[in-house]
Amino acid sequence: MRKLILLSLLSAAGMTLVSCMKNYADNIFKTSSEETMNIKVAPNQPYLLNLGDAAGVTISRAPLHSVISEATINNETMSASYKYQPVSGYLGNDEVLLQTTKTVVDYSSGGSCNYGGGSTTTISTKYITVKIQVAD
Repeated sequence: MRKLILLSLLSAAGMTLVSCMKNYADNIFKTSSEETMNIKVAPNQPYLLNLGDAAGVTISRAPLHSVISEATINNETMSASYKYQPVSGYLGNDEVLLQTTKTVVDYSSGGSCNYGGGSTTTISTKYITVKIQVAD
């Protein structure tokens, strides 16, 4: 009889734990957006594009006419940037596709579990098409 009661209690506790874990995992949201930027770059000169705050930036599609194409994050300011320099003597159009990500965790959303869960995490992805005109 004791074993049956103990088994019932353990089973109920296990279902509550699974329920809390499921609620916790349901509070993750993903968003995405697209943006197009047009920039003009002088021939043979580097150009630095500030992309604002982001936790990550990657080059999804590289430009065809560059000697420098770098995406970086300043870890102190969490500011993303992209550096571009055209091939020597190149005049014309180029294009790069950048992807930035930003993760925001909100602990104020509470929750029904007593273990401190209930936060909401939002992962935002932005795709930025940079249209580059290399001209005098």
